Amino acid sequence: MDRMPPTVIDDIDGPRRPGRRVLAAVAVGALAWFAPMTPARAEPLPPAEDANGITVQRVERVENLDRSYDYRISSDKVTDDVQTTYGLSLRVTLPEDYFSSDRDYPVLYIYNGNPGNYREWTEKAGLEDATDGTEVIYVSVEGGETSWYTDWKGSNGSGRKNDWRTFHNEQVVPFIDANLRTIADRDHRGVAGFSMGGFGAIRYAQQYPELYSYAASFSGGLDLEDQVIRGAVIGSLTVQGWNPYGPFGPVVWPKDGGWKEQNPVRHAGDLADTTVSLYAGSGANDADIFERGAGWSTRTFARSLAAAGVEHRFDMYGRNVTYQGRRCNGGHNWDCAGLAFVTERERMLDALTDGSGG
Repeated sequence: MDRMPPTVIDDIDGPRRPGRRVLAAVAVGALAWFAPMTPARAEPLPPAEDANGITVQRVERVENLDRSYDYRISSDKVTDDVQTTYGLSLRVTLPEDYFSSDRDYPVLYIYNGNPGNYREWTEKAGLEDATDGTEVIYVSVEGGETSWYTDWKGSNGSGRKNDWRTFHNEQVVPFIDANLRTIADRDHRGVAGFSMGGFGAIRYAQQYPELYSYAASFSGGLDLEDQVIRGAVIGSLTVQGWNPYGPFGPVVWPKDGGWKEQNPVRHAGDLADTTVSLYAGSGANDADIFERGAGWSTRTFARSLAAAGVEHRFDMYGRNVTYQGRRCNGGHNWDCAGLAFVTERERMLDALTDGSGG
């Protein structure tokens, strides 16, 4: 379908005032006997039309990045100020030739951990450098600080909406397909995430097999019946002032059915037709309970995949790992997530680009 040109500008405060470059250009023109000046070419902005319950407030180029753009949006499924540091937003990282070509591209949706925000994959894991030269659109989606990538069962107060699963899969995906030149089928669409976002990526691939053919978890909490993971979920929500039973309901047996229902381990067989990659570390040290917990739960999930006959990659890296100039101490941090993403790059590209690796 034909795409409309963008209808928003990248300056929310109104028209730009003449800067030093403009004044200098006027001076040069005057010195050149008032020769007519050639208008400066505006920076290209990707289209940003409202679609599928998402309203666009603005789109702008991300400062200090070459290929990334921020969409400031609102949704009828997630209240704007619920669990977000910068408001409800998306960061789109485009291929280098996006504006000079007319081709369509695969898409990887990528999610943040807890507590976190949509900017972290570019600012902390070096997503642009890691994807340099690839022919894929990367969409870093706001996942909230403690959303746990689900439509909440419990209240979050004052009538606020916290339907993250619906927002991400039933609104963001068609919104991106409507605005950007995507190959809009499951064979060219994937999900990935770090920590809480790793849980979200795997769970979304299980719940929406018609949308995603690829899923990757980097240090994800993939076993909701592991007491360490349950403690991390409850603890983080409590510390941040949210209902600890919001995402999955009561945690104490026999009322913990929501936790069991949403446990990826119980739905391993749903990924039979999906390319699955799992990464986790052994912890920066023996006291690193977060990564050790992620490692244990990822190993449990990998075993459930094997028992279900689902082919997958499982990389349980140790401490002090180096790869292509990146270093990981084995802990629960963005250095390790970035290294694992680079390690996974070719497998991800093959899955999303028909094996071409481009």
